[in-house]
Amino acid sequence: MSTPPFKSPLSFVPSDVYLRMMPKVRILKIAFFVSLAIAATSFALIYNSLNLNYQWKEKENILLEGWIGAPTLEKLALHLQQNSVDSILLLGWEYNLEDNNLEEIKEGDNSKTIKLIANSSLVIKPDKVDIQDTISEIEILLKGDSATSYFAHYSIFINQKLAESGFAKHKVRRLYKLNGVDLETITITFDNDTRTANADRNLEIISVNHNGEVLTPANANLYIHRSNFHKVGQYASNAAFVKQYCHDLGLDTSTFKTSVIELQENGKTIALARHFSSLLIHNKNLQKHAFYIFGESNHALRSLIAFRRASQNPKNIGVYVHPSNDNLKSDENILYKIEEVLNIIYLLLFFHV
Repeated sequence: MSTPPFKSPLSFVPSDVYLRMMPKVRILKIAFFVSLAIAATSFALIYNSLNLNYQWKEKENILLEGWIGAPTLEKLALHLQQNSVDSILLLGWEYNLEDNNLEEIKEGDNSKTIKLIANSSLVIKPDKVDIQDTISEIEILLKGDSATSYFAHYSIFINQKLAESGFAKHKVRRLYKLNGVDLETITITFDNDTRTANADRNLEIISVNHNGEVLTPANANLYIHRSNFHKVGQYASNAAFVKQYCHDLGLDTSTFKTSVIELQENGKTIALARHFSSLLIHNKNLQKHAFYIFGESNHALRSLIAFRRASQNPKNIGVYVHPSNDNLKSDENILYKIEEVLNIIYLLLFFHV
């Protein structure tokens, strides 16, 4: 019985052409699966390296990114109490102080006591009063919760200028006066929300009085502004916030050297690394210093790669990371780590100073 002629499985490709293509198709399949295996292995290796905990304590300078959160800054305070450092280089970006994403509080909604349960600000714009040589007396009563040994942290801005910041250890009463200046805005920011198995920090704003009158939605415009790493309260920059928070933790911030750039919509770590490279180029003395990065656990690897690539001497850049308190099995954390792996892969492929 004669063997039937070979028929191409692809109707649009002639049989003789398909026979010539078969070795190339086989090579392409092998190349595809090899590439897939390499990609999967690389992804797994990077994913498992996110929780690095490399300590480089003998170095004398710390490199901070301005967008690290309050829980990490509290760990930094403990670290500095145990290890002396010569200086801290704090890199960040400027804020646009325009009010964005304000949520108005209607009359009848929490008109007396307002509790901030996540990082956010209460923005109050009192009704205008036409009085020459205005004298404004402002009284603010706050109450804070504690977690991980630290109380709720507040910052108070009068007319967009920082009046005071600190920790609300139970009840806090603050008084301010303005002479000959109209009171335009009062902003109270809560910026160190955290949740543990034993405690949840919140900041309760019991009352805000202006010349003896409690400010409510009936006689003022009240708004809530949700803050994040990109913008905290009405600070001029995230570097300014980090420095102020560390000051309130009792650290000597005279050793902090801050440097800020314009806010980047994307690639913020890359932008800060490029800025760091520029600082090194224009400051030869800085090139001699060894820095180690103090940062968030999952983000530390990306920072280490970026700043080592930006440095003239990569061996001078190390990293110090405290063990994370995060629940590594939570879906949210796993998704965050997958996103971080993709960011690192992009960094490895495309970032060049």
